[in-house]
Amino acid sequence: MAIKRCVALFLPVALLLLASISPAIAQLVEGYYSKTCPNVEAIVREEMEKIIGVAPSLAGPLLRLHFHDCFVRGCDASVLLNSTKNNLAESYYRHVSKRRGLFQSDAALLTDATTRDYVQRIATGKFDREFFKDFSESMTKMGNVGVLTGAQGEIRKKCYVPNY
Repeated sequence: MAIKRCVALFLPVALLLLASISPAIAQLVEGYYSKTCPNVEAIVREEMEKIIGVAPSLAGPLLRLHFHDCFVRGCDASVLLNSTKNNLAESYYRHVSKRRGLFQSDAALLTDATTRDYVQRIATGKFDREFFKDFSESMTKMGNVGVLTGAQGEIRKKCYVPNY
């Protein structure tokens, strides 16, 4: 009898806990804003394609903003640095293969046989499709690291300032 009462009390509490956890997880899926901002992913993609089409030199700073500055939560004026004009992969990896990378992480790519071979292969400019597939997958994974969900994060009313 006591066991049935414990189960009867535990089950609703467990279901309540599970229900409170699921909204935080749901924030990490594509389509999260489908009700509040329909087609936001398509809108952002279309606008970014227009911007990069008009000003290709913005591609590098925007990637740096997402991939480096904001990943380490240290956004600063370095996002204004000029990028290569057209071929990001070939130019970047050509510099890295000649030990002209800007960061310690660039130099580290040459210390491992697997990453060194990858750098040298991409630097030839003949494997752009492979690079952009890998790069897209990496950016998606990096974008999901340290995401604030639920009460930890906020949807800003003005993108450029935190809500107070």
